[in-house]
Amino acid sequence: MAALRADTADLSMFLDVIALKLSDALPGHTRVARSGWPRRRVRSVTVDMDDRQFRLQRGHGIQAEVAHVVKGVTLSTQRVDVDEWLRALAKSLSTFAASQARGREALDRLLH
Repeated sequence: MAALRADTADLSMFLDVIALKLSDALPGHTRVARSGWPRRRVRSVTVDMDDRQFRLQRGHGIQAEVAHVVKGVTLSTQRVDVDEWLRALAKSLSTFAASQARGREALDRLLH
Protein backbone atom coordinates (compact mmCIF):
# COMPACT_ATOMS: atom_id res chain seq x y z
CA MET A 1 0.00 0.00 0.00
CA ALA A 2 2.98 2.35 0.45
CA ALA A 3 3.50 2.41 -3.31
CA LEU A 4 -0.14 3.33 -3.80
CA ARG A 5 0.12 6.11 -1.22
CA ALA A 6 3.06 7.57 -3.11
CA ASP A 7 0.90 7.65 -6.23
CA THR A 8 -1.69 9.88 -4.53
CA ALA A 9 0.66 12.84 -4.95
CA ASP A 10 -0.54 13.12 -8.56
CA LEU A 11 -4.30 12.65 -8.22
CA SER A 12 -4.87 13.00 -11.95
CA MET A 13 -2.95 9.74 -12.50
CA PHE A 14 -3.77 8.06 -9.19
CA LEU A 15 -7.12 6.62 -10.26
CA ASP A 16 -5.65 5.20 -13.48
CA VAL A 17 -2.73 3.60 -11.61
CA ILE A 18 -4.77 2.09 -8.77
CA ALA A 19 -7.39 0.76 -11.19
CA LEU A 20 -4.68 -1.06 -13.14
CA LYS A 21 -3.00 -2.43 -10.01
CA LEU A 22 -6.24 -3.60 -8.38
CA SER A 23 -7.74 -5.12 -11.54
CA ASP A 24 -4.50 -7.07 -12.11
CA ALA A 25 -4.28 -8.25 -8.48
CA LEU A 26 -8.02 -8.89 -7.88
CA PRO A 27 -9.70 -9.45 -11.26
CA GLY A 28 -12.76 -11.17 -9.79
CA HIS A 29 -13.34 -8.44 -7.23
CA THR A 30 -12.60 -5.24 -9.18
CA ARG A 31 -14.74 -3.27 -11.64
CA VAL A 32 -13.36 -0.32 -13.60
CA ALA A 33 -15.54 2.24 -15.42
CA ARG A 34 -13.84 4.29 -18.13
CA SER A 35 -14.76 7.42 -20.03
CA GLY A 36 -15.42 7.33 -23.75
CA TRP A 37 -13.05 7.63 -26.64
CA PRO A 38 -10.44 9.05 -27.21
CA ARG A 39 -8.93 9.37 -23.72
CA ARG A 40 -10.40 6.30 -21.98
CA ARG A 41 -9.56 7.68 -18.53
CA VAL A 42 -10.77 5.75 -15.50
CA ARG A 43 -13.97 7.29 -14.11
CA SER A 44 -14.27 4.92 -11.15
CA VAL A 45 -12.91 1.76 -9.61
CA THR A 46 -14.92 -0.48 -7.29
CA VAL A 47 -13.54 -3.34 -5.20
CA ASP A 48 -15.91 -5.84 -3.59
CA MET A 49 -14.49 -7.59 -0.51
CA ASP A 50 -16.92 -9.69 1.53
CA ASP A 51 -19.42 -7.24 3.02
CA ARG A 52 -17.48 -4.10 2.07
CA GLN A 53 -17.43 -2.22 -1.21
CA PHE A 54 -14.59 0.22 -1.82
CA ARG A 55 -15.16 2.84 -4.49
CA LEU A 56 -13.00 5.63 -5.89
CA GLN A 57 -14.35 7.97 -8.51
CA ARG A 58 -13.15 10.95 -10.41
CA GLY A 59 -15.07 14.09 -9.52
CA HIS A 60 -13.69 17.24 -8.00
CA GLY A 61 -10.45 15.45 -7.25
CA ILE A 62 -10.87 11.84 -6.16
CA GLN A 63 -13.89 10.85 -4.09
CA ALA A 64 -13.53 7.78 -1.88
CA GLU A 65 -16.34 5.74 -0.35
CA VAL A 66 -16.63 2.59 1.73
CA ALA A 67 -20.01 0.87 1.71
CA HIS A 68 -21.41 -1.94 3.87
CA VAL A 69 -23.22 -4.36 1.53
CA VAL A 70 -25.18 -7.45 2.55
CA LYS A 71 -26.65 -9.79 -0.10
CA GLY A 72 -26.42 -7.04 -2.71
CA VAL A 73 -28.16 -4.42 -0.56
CA THR A 74 -26.14 -1.37 0.47
CA LEU A 75 -26.83 -0.73 4.15
CA SER A 76 -24.57 2.29 4.54
CA THR A 77 -22.02 4.34 2.63
CA GLN A 78 -19.36 6.50 4.20
CA ARG A 79 -17.28 9.10 2.41
CA VAL A 80 -13.66 8.98 3.55
CA ASP A 81 -10.39 10.54 2.51
CA VAL A 82 -8.14 8.57 0.17
CA ASP A 83 -5.62 7.63 2.88
CA GLU A 84 -8.38 6.22 5.08
CA TRP A 85 -9.80 4.38 2.05
CA LEU A 86 -6.38 2.81 1.40
CA ARG A 87 -6.04 1.75 5.05
CA ALA A 88 -9.51 0.17 5.09
CA LEU A 89 -8.86 -1.62 1.80
CA ALA A 90 -5.50 -2.91 3.09
CA LYS A 91 -7.22 -4.28 6.20
CA SER A 92 -9.89 -6.05 4.11
CA LEU A 93 -7.25 -7.43 1.75
CA SER A 94 -5.27 -8.78 4.71
CA THR A 95 -8.35 -10.55 6.07
CA PHE A 96 -9.18 -11.89 2.60
CA ALA A 97 -5.64 -13.19 2.06
CA ALA A 98 -5.66 -14.93 5.45
CA SER A 99 -9.01 -16.61 4.72
CA GLN A 100 -7.78 -17.75 1.30
CA ALA A 101 -4.64 -19.22 2.86
CA ARG A 102 -6.72 -21.09 5.47
CA GLY A 103 -8.99 -22.37 2.69
CA ARG A 104 -6.05 -23.62 0.64
CA GLU A 105 -4.58 -25.31 3.72
CA ALA A 106 -7.90 -27.04 4.50
CA LEU A 107 -8.27 -28.21 0.89
CA ASP A 108 -4.68 -29.49 0.90
CA ARG A 109 -5.36 -31.46 4.11
CA LEU A 110 -8.54 -32.87 2.60
CA LEU A 111 -6.87 -33.98 -0.64
CA HIS A 112 -3.66 -35.39 0.88
